[in-house]
Amino acid sequence: MKATIVKLILIAGLVWHISMPGNASADMSQLISMLMNNFNVSNDQATGGAGAVFGAAKDKMNPQEFSKVSNALPGIDDLIGAASKMAGSGSSGKSGVSSMLGGLAGSKGSAASSLGGLSSLAGTFSKLGLDPDMVGKYVDTILQFSESEGGQEVMNLLKNALL
Repeated sequence: MKATIVKLILIAGLVWHISMPGNASADMSQLISMLMNNFNVSNDQATGGAGAVFGAAKDKMNPQEFSKVSNALPGIDDLIGAASKMAGSGSSGKSGVSSMLGGLAGSKGSAASSLGGLSSLAGTFSKLGLDPDMVGKYVDTILQFSESEGGQEVMNLLKNALL
């Protein structure tokens, strides 16, 4: 009898925990781990690169679109802030990332330049000690993560802003 009550309490607690807002959402630490493992980069490089990509997307989205994305993928603003600090930007641009996105434009034929507007991320990636050609790889990984964690609509909003 006691064992049954304990099991019911544990199950009720688990159901409550899962149903709480945010628990079923994306965990940005999963994205950072993916980037670190896939590209053999440090935590700071993964965090800064992801934050720079999300910052570029935020700068090109209207507030309602970005709100949908940030609700589905909580922690984006933290990544953007971390990227801004790592790149040494103290500006208060649209997302706090705008001024750091300037810089190197990427060499002709590079993945960064083939992404058009994302070539401005090459400077940020260089400041993080990353090859500017990694921009496209980060974007692909972020889009895959966004689709798996936030759904097709979230991925499409990011894709439209980034590509």
